[in-house]
Amino acid sequence: MFDTPDQLAAPAARADTPVSQPPTRLDAAKAFIGDLARPFAIYSVALATSGAIWGAASADKVGAAGLILAALYGAKAYENRVQAQANAQVAIAQTKAAQ
Repeated sequence: MFDTPDQLAAPAARADTPVSQPPTRLDAAKAFIGDLARPFAIYSVALATSGAIWGAASADKVGAAGLILAALYGAKAYENRVQAQANAQVAIAQTKAAQ
């Protein structure tokens, strides 16, 4: 398993690292739910949106479908703008801290 003296010394070098407790069943359940929540939300919103667009298009209400798409694209553009502003603030703070 260990090939070189450096690899043999590695566990001793890490002796000062704190020991982490194994996750509890509650922590495992939280992680499982957290891992499922985001994809489920994305898929359910996508399914509902596609159903609304399909229904509007099949009822010859093309304007409604366009309005739905415009709202989605507008919301995504707003989300991107807010994220870009947050990233810029972080970069500014990091630059000031480094000076």
